[in-house]
Amino acid sequence: MTLSAFQHALCDLVASPQTCVLARDHAEKVFDKYDLTARERRRLIDVVYQQGMSTNCTLYRVNRITPIYTLLPNTSFLLGDELVKWADYFWAQQKTDMQFKSEVESFGELIKQHIQLGNIQNDFLEEILDFELAINSFRFLPKKDILNKLTRANMGSSLTEVRLHPLIKVIRFSHEPILLLSLLASAQLPPADTPKGEYYLLVDAAASDVVIKKIDPSLGQLLHKIDSYAAQPLSPIDLETLISSSLIVAAQQI
Repeated sequence: MTLSAFQHALCDLVASPQTCVLARDHAEKVFDKYDLTARERRRLIDVVYQQGMSTNCTLYRVNRITPIYTLLPNTSFLLGDELVKWADYFWAQQKTDMQFKSEVESFGELIKQHIQLGNIQNDFLEEILDFELAINSFRFLPKKDILNKLTRANMGSSLTEVRLHPLIKVIRFSHEPILLLSLLASAQLPPADTPKGEYYLLVDAAASDVVIKKIDPSLGQLLHKIDSYAAQPLSPIDLETLISSSLIVAAQQI
């Protein structure tokens, strides 16, 4: 029996309209890689000609695009007409478990990779993508459990090695972030003369509502280094200040 191979082939057809079209003219190129019986192969060839197959493909694509434009709205806006192209590219090589978290993270990683490779040209895209991925990361965290764990822990027991609070993110921007986000919230493309510099936004998800605020670059740089494990040992004053502000925790608490 090759039922699993048949199911695998059927899922691949649903996931790719291009594969369906190819199977109509060159069935051997599509189905030879699956361990199918002759009967199963005939059934799959029949399937690609059924009118309902087009609907299945459309529903699959809708289900996969929904988390992207829902949870990465500004990233999607900046990609513009390129969104569908990169979504198709992503779907062609990335299977899905239909979970919003993994789908958005994987798509974000692909986009970031191609920004850094120079395949996507947009001055604002990477910082907006980082920001939206940071916001989304908090949607799927067990916030209550994390806060309870930190409350029970003894912060004073380990002050030699610290990490950023697990419900804190620091995002570096190369364009003025408040202006940038305001423009995107109004569905306006940022102009080329948007002020440039080194800016940092702190995203705090410890409260019931996520708090986003602009912070001084020197603090942003320090927190960024702590988050990447590149910070030098902190002075007692800096350590006390960051602890009392709930920005860092002992490494053993995470």
